[in-house]
Amino acid sequence: MSRSLHLVALRALGVAAFALLTLAILPSGDARATQTGTIAGNIEDVNGAPVSGIRVRVSGENLIGGVREVLTGADGSFRFVSLPPGDYNVEATGTGFATVRQTLHVGIGERAELTLLAEVKTEEQVIHVRAKPLVDTNKVQSGASLSAKFLEEVPSGRSYQDTARFLPGVVGGGNPTINGGSSYSNQYLVDGVNTTDPTTNTFSMNFNFDAIEELEIITGGFSPEYGNVSGGVINVVTKSGSNEFHLDASFYHRNSSLMLQGIDQSDRDFRDFQANINVGGPIIKDLLWYFVSLEFNDSKSQIPDGSPIPSLADVSHPARLYQSLYYLLKLTAAPTPENRITLLFQGDPTTIDNTDQDSTASPETETHQDQGGVLVSLRWDGLYDPLVFKVQAAYKYSRLDVFPQMRAKSSSPFRLFGSLSDTNDFGSARGCLGPDDLADPASFDTDPAGRPTKCVDDIQSDPHFGEGLHIDLDSGASFGGSGSDVTIERTRWQFTASASYFLDNALGDHEFKLGTDLAFMNDTDTSHDPGGALVFFDFGQDPFAARITATDNNSLTTSADGFVGAVFLLDNWKIADRLLIQPGLRLEQATYENFAGKPILDFFAVSPRISFALDPWKDGKTNIHGGYGRFYETGNLALSKFIGRSLQQRLAYYDPESERYVENPNRIRLTGGESGTTVDPNVNPMSVDEFRFGIERALSETVSVDATYIHRHTQDAWEDNETNLIWNQAGTDVIGTIDGTGQQVFNLTSDTHATRDYDALQVSLKKRLDEHWGFNGSYTLAFYKGTSTELLTRAYDNPRQNVYELGYLGDDNRHTVKAQFFYKWDFGLTVGVSGVYQTGGPYSHYYLNDYDGDYTNRRAPRGYDPGDDINDPSDDRELRLPDYMDLDLRASWDLEPITGVKIELIAEIFNLLNAGTVTAVQTGDTGFGAATNYQRPFQASLGLRYRL
Repeated sequence: MSRSLHLVALRALGVAAFALLTLAILPSGDARATQTGTIAGNIEDVNGAPVSGIRVRVSGENLIGGVREVLTGADGSFRFVSLPPGDYNVEATGTGFATVRQTLHVGIGERAELTLLAEVKTEEQVIHVRAKPLVDTNKVQSGASLSAKFLEEVPSGRSYQDTARFLPGVVGGGNPTINGGSSYSNQYLVDGVNTTDPTTNTFSMNFNFDAIEELEIITGGFSPEYGNVSGGVINVVTKSGSNEFHLDASFYHRNSSLMLQGIDQSDRDFRDFQANINVGGPIIKDLLWYFVSLEFNDSKSQIPDGSPIPSLADVSHPARLYQSLYYLLKLTAAPTPENRITLLFQGDPTTIDNTDQDSTASPETETHQDQGGVLVSLRWDGLYDPLVFKVQAAYKYSRLDVFPQMRAKSSSPFRLFGSLSDTNDFGSARGCLGPDDLADPASFDTDPAGRPTKCVDDIQSDPHFGEGLHIDLDSGASFGGSGSDVTIERTRWQFTASASYFLDNALGDHEFKLGTDLAFMNDTDTSHDPGGALVFFDFGQDPFAARITATDNNSLTTSADGFVGAVFLLDNWKIADRLLIQPGLRLEQATYENFAGKPILDFFAVSPRISFALDPWKDGKTNIHGGYGRFYETGNLALSKFIGRSLQQRLAYYDPESERYVENPNRIRLTGGESGTTVDPNVNPMSVDEFRFGIERALSETVSVDATYIHRHTQDAWEDNETNLIWNQAGTDVIGTIDGTGQQVFNLTSDTHATRDYDALQVSLKKRLDEHWGFNGSYTLAFYKGTSTELLTRAYDNPRQNVYELGYLGDDNRHTVKAQFFYKWDFGLTVGVSGVYQTGGPYSHYYLNDYDGDYTNRRAPRGYDPGDDINDPSDDRELRLPDYMDLDLRASWDLEPITGVKIELIAEIFNLLNAGTVTAVQTGDTGFGAATNYQRPFQASLGLRYRL
């Protein structure tokens, strides 16, 4: 760790130490990521008066340590905190009163409030109460918790990231955009551990879908526990075993014979096989549980034959082959009734052949990818009512190795560390093109160690030179070889500590929260240019120019470090059992350094937030909720890596006489290198202001509706504005550089012009889950406008293009309808449906930029075509993709009533209607508007599941 980062860490550790000391003497806070729920309530007599001294017990299959019990206080209240998500039985008994029993489900972060009636016992009787209040009148956040029962009955793609798309405001899967955020604006948590990639701020851990106990998706109203997020939080709690042995084994299979042809009518090489096993149970009942989960995947998928580029019209890409092994081990211990200890160990080694599947590129450009990681976590929960302590330490390591597919020789997903694949030397050109590459090497200056200060090896003489990516400037086609060769290793050390203190009858009831969160991160990568150059061809035949590596030996290793330390404070303040107010504050110090130990980003952010929930008639049927929050994205390692070291390329033009690429001294062009980046000394963290207001109302005992308006304004978005090039008036080519070096210089900044605005009205309808059926549905009307949703984009690199940057963004799907439904018959058949309809998002028309050698210029605002006259905005035409509709079906038949063995036959159909909607088009001027991707065709999956 560098000296500057060490000093920053010491300062933040001092703040954290103060917070930890405060935990022992002041009301304090819950864990950084909520993983549990609460059952609370009151016991009243028939006249509504509180009844004290009633013994209340709670039990459940997921509750280690046995039955918990409390006596109601003078006000008749009781409370059970830190309950793992799951189903629970509540029993209230008292002398002279009938026993009252209630069953209910508790979700992640949920506070289930009950009012139980203590009736005078006239005989041996037990009163069963089956339903809890449908509307959570304490809920201030937007989003939902999805139980394992719901997830296993509806078609979901068996991916926790894709399941987030069930909610309103969520677009896409994998790394979705949530309520106007971006793909890098989310946080991903597994059992309290932040598994978000420290460099890209995207998800980075896979595991068995059947290992999920509950999945929470928070789409707005983040409490101060959550930082560096402006999109959404995807929070997973995995299963933990129980006092009974459980076995869950399954496999699923799809192949080409279970798939209809798409609209392109081309055959595809397709198969998908997945095998799963989950085992859990007691090592020592009530004291020590285990849970083990494994998932193996072997799948092939292929894009349709052909291309919108005529020269690639007959091309067929080899199939993408994905193989992985996900494993998870979890031990849960309760050495005493007050203490719980959890150890988590998991990993996800994966190999992927032919990753890209790009219809505008030839097959030889495909890349191979090895990836995977390991996560270790240890957590302690201490339950000392009215205090609850939580401490967690975690370590996460991940590795990503991307290189030309033509270099891959063998793969295996069963390696835990290191490279997963053997490679050959295809495209491994060494050397460089320097400004004096033809001079006598003996004339070069040397450093103190005697090494040349300029590259002395001629990369053009290497037998592998030119085996990398080629681009046809006329058509935009890519061919020749892959352009990617990089190995990346990333680590995150994380420590969180917190506590909860409940204070009742002090101008209302309070749950004070104070906690701290520390993270140390590193990214180290080694990169090469395959073939040593990016080669440009003229009309696909004659070599024209090349961007040739100028970095010595065509190899560069660099690293970046990051530290985040945060303290948060909030109060869940319940007034008169009617109004909940949640004021909160998050203080966060974030520092990110480049390879030289220089702080690139160094922020101290103060993030105020306040939310409320009001039950106006105190009947448990209405929740008027809303709030305001200031959220910051305080950085990631991609930003600090950007400043400093990268492979440098020099543009050289092909000389037919010498058959070499030679620089034009009057047209020097350099990209990358240490001189290619700077950082704005006044850079700010990206911030988002969010306003929410909504009303949820129970329509019946089992159905409720919610209408919520949300507004988000994003400002100071991260940009890498180019500052040295001088563009011609049309913005199509560069005529010089300000400093005369020909070097591209990108300045990392938070551009005041780089903004996003998201406005949405979201209406949701939900049906409480019961033993027969459940339903979730929503309608969203949204407007999403800005300059970009991505990180470090081309926006504001070309001043002539700035006038066109602002417009409706790609995820501006104006109208979206979603629904998930399942019904279970008594004879064992369950049918689940998931559907979505959304209007098409905008796209732009791009024209050739001679300097970029690519289609990067607009002639009309984002999302528009310039029409016949680029100087007449009145004939601009809005560009939108077609409306999209998808309907998936899942049917399972439980054979236990027939066989006595819990075996399920499962069938799933994706794209039941076999819609062939175009989902992407060619945006470059050549072949503009031609379809490049379609909705996946009708696919069926067959499965078998056995549970014990």
